[in-house]
Amino acid sequence: MKIAAIHVDPQNGFSIKCPLELAVAGALGIIKTLNKMFAFADVNIVSQDWHPDDAMYHATEDKPMGTAINLPNADVTWNRHCVANTFGAELIKGLPKLAEFDLAIRKGEESDCHPYGALWHDYGKTRSTGIIEFLEDQNVTDVLVGGLALDFCVRETVLELVAAGFKPVLVLDATRPVFEEKVEDTIAELVSVGATVVQTLEDAQLHFKKAA
Repeated sequence: MKIAAIHVDPQNGFSIKCPLELAVAGALGIIKTLNKMFAFADVNIVSQDWHPDDAMYHATEDKPMGTAINLPNADVTWNRHCVANTFGAELIKGLPKLAEFDLAIRKGEESDCHPYGALWHDYGKTRSTGIIEFLEDQNVTDVLVGGLALDFCVRETVLELVAAGFKPVLVLDATRPVFEEKVEDTIAELVSVGATVVQTLEDAQLHFKKAA
């Protein structure tokens, strides 16, 4: 069994290192588990939000975070985060360097497009980021998932993997939510569509051993 790991947006902009962006509580606490996933997986993929400075979904005084904007590929406003070529867009220190991953993709590069999942650039799922094709080329079906944040980009990535015919295993120790109150509902949703959710990497390893 060949196993891949997708490290979803583990960037400074989602950590306390950038408190004015979209700091997720406890984000730095996932680094240890992400590194263990990296060492365990046969293939490692990382995604990065890579937003333009003039993005139409950036929150303003008139349109604070969470305001509906109803663009074809952006649903609500967000605090300015992970702007291309800034510290916020960089991977959190302590993770493998970008060049050490087998595949690195950037998403949200267009001013009117704010994708959540790592597999598609657009909400209509017509423009692949290349992850699906890469996994198929590597003959991978089982995919570990972690990163930031659980209730948005990680959730959507898991849903996209299931829809594309892969078998994702979400490791809770490797992710944190934006909204703690959404955790139980998010987990229930992912399990309901066929994803596996475990607490630790060791739990995931046991799952793979039983499935082999």
